[in-house]
Amino acid sequence: MRWQPAVDGILYPSQVYPITASLEGCNLVLFEGRPTQLVAVSKQPLGSVVLSNGETVGELLNRMRVPIE
Repeated sequence: MRWQPAVDGILYPSQVYPITASLEGCNLVLFEGRPTQLVAVSKQPLGSVVLSNGETVGELLNRMRVPIE
């Protein structure tokens, strides 16, 4: 999460199973003046990822009955 050029932060759930698409029960920690912690090497949409068993990410989540909104 990036707020301003010199401030970044972490948003994380404080519950084991947070409500999907809700910030209720989440914590926010802001850091100012620290260097960039992580930089993406590459990006790939999850919908186009095929796992080693030939299953897509969507198929895996559906099979595991994970609610997707």
